Amino acid sequence: MLALALSGAAAADIPDPAPDCDVHAELAERVMRHRQQTNDLEGTWRLAGLIRNPAMSRIAQGFVQEAYRRPRPLTDEERERAAMEFAAEARKNCLAAPKPPA
Repeated sequence: MLALALSGAAAADIPDPAPDCDVHAELAERVMRHRQQTNDLEGTWRLAGLIRNPAMSRIAQGFVQEAYRRPRPLTDEERERAAMEFAAEARKNCLAAPKPPA
């Protein structure tokens, strides 16, 4: 599912579909997990830039900025919790966001 959402539209004239909140949460978790495991801002930023869907890449870049505003816990357990909480927060924010008219 994530691969489909991150691959972009098949044709240039077809707009990107609006990503669902599960995809947002998974993307946020991956960004935060990378931040927690490597603590390499440049590498995490590069990871966000590799997403072929421009809208999702921008969302991932926003997650990178937010992830690096937060402290990096010392233990593996705390880092895992930070990644899961970050994903849950992203899902909650996505669900609360106003939806465009159909």
